[in-house]
Amino acid sequence: MVLIGVAAYIGYLRTGQYRLPALKLPQLFLPNPVGEINMSAVQAPAEPTYKWRINGRWYYGDVPPQGVDALLISKEPE
Repeated sequence: MVLIGVAAYIGYLRTGQYRLPALKLPQLFLPNPVGEINMSAVQAPAEPTYKWRINGRWYYGDVPPQGVDALLISKEPE
């Protein structure tokens, strides 16, 4: 790989153009087993949604447990 870089640099010095030979690399990723991914928008929930933290982990839900400081992250649609 280093020899290809050196040869490309020498070619650049001689011609003023930077060219590398086309390298065929193996496919690094597996095909998607799920198929096509749908990235469409989703509807907001009808009930309010809260998030709270217990022992460093975040939890989400529509009813927070008693005694926990929960943050309201969505409200009922008008």
